[in-house]
Amino acid sequence: KETALHNFMISFNLLKLYAPNFKPELKGCLLSGDQELTVYNETDKSLSSDLSKVGELPLNNAYLNREFYNQLKEAGIGELRNTNTISKVVKECLYWFGLGLDEKYPSARLINFVTVLESTLKKKDETTELRRTVSERGAILLYDKFEQRKESFKQLRDIYDTRSKVVHTGVLIDDKDLASLAGG
Repeated sequence: KETALHNFMISFNLLKLYAPNFKPELKGCLLSGDQELTVYNETDKSLSSDLSKVGELPLNNAYLNREFYNQLKEAGIGELRNTNTISKVVKECLYWFGLGLDEKYPSARLINFVTVLESTLKKKDETTELRRTVSERGAILLYDKFEQRKESFKQLRDIYDTRSKVVHTGVLIDDKDLASLAGG
């Protein structure tokens, strides 16, 4: 049951990533395989089996648009079923991405988003000089033109520097724009 709920949240995070304007929110309940109701509590962002919070079941059901689902299939969503190095990294990144989206504090959002950047842009055994590695590889992947890459490199370096400041000194930041830039 925990694995199914975890996979559901990862899938939900994929929707939020793939379609930033879609803005889905989980409200109401999930119907698990054994028809047991699982309720999502919006207040504390938790899942429970408390039926008193469910309300009208038909009003809590939601379906994914067939056209949008086909776009996700064309983008390769089916490949996430295969267990390999890339699908594992993508699933881990979707997990951290979702944590970042749900976090209200900019410092914690930034750390979660930079974890996504590190996971996608470094090799498995790399543990040092990640600031430069993440900044260079990110800029190369994001843009084709030199000037754009140069600006992106600086932004990614600033994001990483701020992340290091938060992690190593415990200083909280209030810069929502920097956290959003990292998430974007």
